Amino acid sequence: MKNIMKLMFVLISSFAIISSVNAGELSVTGSAKASYNISSTDSDTGGNDRGKAIGLSNEITFVGTGELDNGMSWKWQTEMDPAAGGATTSDDTQLVLTTDFGTIGIMTSEGNLSTKYKHAGSAYGIGSDNGYGGGITYGNGLNGYNNIQFTTAADALPLGMSVAVGYAPGQEASQMAHGMANPGSNGGVKNNNVVSYQVMAAPMDGLSIGASYLKDDDDADTKQEDESGGYFAKYSMGAFSVGYNKNYYAPGSTGFTTVASGTALKATTLKAVEFFENDALSIGFAVNDNLSLSYDIEKSEANKRTVTQANAAHTDNAVELEITSIQAAYTIGGATLAITHEEYENDAYALGKDNKETIFTMAMAF
Repeated sequence: MKNIMKLMFVLISSFAIISSVNAGELSVTGSAKASYNISSTDSDTGGNDRGKAIGLSNEITFVGTGELDNGMSWKWQTEMDPAAGGATTSDDTQLVLTTDFGTIGIMTSEGNLSTKYKHAGSAYGIGSDNGYGGGITYGNGLNGYNNIQFTTAADALPLGMSVAVGYAPGQEASQMAHGMANPGSNGGVKNNNVVSYQVMAAPMDGLSIGASYLKDDDDADTKQEDESGGYFAKYSMGAFSVGYNKNYYAPGSTGFTTVASGTALKATTLKAVEFFENDALSIGFAVNDNLSLSYDIEKSEANKRTVTQANAAHTDNAVELEITSIQAAYTIGGATLAITHEEYENDAYALGKDNKETIFTMAMAF
């Protein structure tokens, strides 16, 4: 409650000095992506059966911007994404007010403060976020909840530092409007009181560092509360970049059950894991203004439980998932041609389940 009260105080103080709003502008951008995916397996049992596939996706972003007569500015943004059955979904919406001391944002499905991918210098997209993904788990992000957040202004702190804090009262991550049935019911789900923090800095040319933390204070998690956090460092020099990330995640749980080392993790068994420990390394190289190459490796150890005494005592049954990704991307104006190859060892944290994936992509930005 203290966090939300502080954020609301900043928001109210900002609007208290506003006398009028100038008409804003609306812009539309988007992308269309065609891909050809080839999946295969190195496992005798438990391998994937996805085979080959052609895909086409698109995304359209609407952005409204404007200025207030006191020099402040605002931005509204929403996205339209393809949904099942040929329908479209309006999501990832945000309303942000920029002041002299920082930005105040109200977000739905936006505003993730996690630093889990800040280290990456991937040519097209880090392995776990490109294509299948291998089922790796980094923990919850604030963008999974309707939230309000504050970020300090650029150059307000020394060493290129910025600080962000966010708060969400519950689990809802969809748009809620005045006039809907029970708009204050949080979509019929329980309140959580989620807080998230992020600290970023650039202490020297080419170096960026940072850390983040999130806690979901859910009273239903009687055995273990949901927490995640990590830190990163990335250094760029000329055409080269190298980055490292460390991340921990403890899933919220109401009780512990046995999960064998050979069992793939799903939503129903995820919370039986004691914690995840993740390490990631990314190396990027820009051959020229058009061609980029990269190599990424991600390792995630799931400390599965083998319960021995009424959920009180247990032995660790750890399995390490490893993702390696080699990528090349060539950009011509608004077009990007890319090839990515990912290999998954112990896919979905199932011991002995090894898969591969190669994706050819043509993306157009407009």
